[in-house]
Amino acid sequence: MLAASSPSPGWKSSGVEIVASTQTSMTRTALRKSVLGRTLGVLAAGEPYLVDDISTIEVELIDADQWLMSCDDDALVNGSNLAAIGGELIQFGEAVPVGPARFRLSRLLRGRAGTEWAAGGHSIGEAFVLIEADAVRPIELPDWAVGSQVSARIPGGATQAATITATAESLRPPSPVNLAASFNGDGDLALSWVRRSRRGWAWVDEIDAPLGESREQYRVTLNGPLGSIDLTCATPGLTIIPGDLASLGSGAASIDVRQIGDFAASRPAQATINIA
Repeated sequence: MLAASSPSPGWKSSGVEIVASTQTSMTRTALRKSVLGRTLGVLAAGEPYLVDDISTIEVELIDADQWLMSCDDDALVNGSNLAAIGGELIQFGEAVPVGPARFRLSRLLRGRAGTEWAAGGHSIGEAFVLIEADAVRPIELPDWAVGSQVSARIPGGATQAATITATAESLRPPSPVNLAASFNGDGDLALSWVRRSRRGWAWVDEIDAPLGESREQYRVTLNGPLGSIDLTCATPGLTIIPGDLASLGSGAASIDVRQIGDFAASRPAQATINIA
């Protein structure tokens, strides 16, 4: 997604040159100026399960005439105040002005749309952008651009090019959740988890999230003191017999579960167990 702003009043769409590896293409900025800026501190790590009433972050907008608004919990549930800070998508319920073009954001919803993996890796000066459909412009990149540097600049402009690495995070399924591990009376290790989907973020009671991929498949990896096990399965659960567990050795073992999507694997759901 391409976001663009300027400190000057007024706005008109401008041509933008996109360079991905050796390929160059042209697009235009959105018809409306993005609410764009930088963080003035480091957003602390946070959990995606509850409202984060502890963490706050101050941001400074490029355009001092723009404003960030607070919203109530009902508006948060309906998706209001969605923003990107670095690689994490958040929502904010409170936006308090603390200086010219500066706001302190609080009452946060963290790790939106499966980006909880980025909630613990923030730094000062990260990009902040309010996600509004008419103020950002989608950019299509070829498959081979994944892993390469992609830059955007206004031809002939004085502004330095903005550059990122195309990681294709949006192609990954979100990582599974509620990973549980327990031993039964026969010494079998029973694993279970809950899948998530890019096509259904709402938690609806007694209804599974839609698959979101052409088939359901998971890769399960166990790493122990003496070795590792790699397994695949087509359901959100797996039982491993004692004979297979013996190759791991005794002691602490880690468990990673990834959903295999059509284009990429999810980031892992992780747990630790002790093997006697």
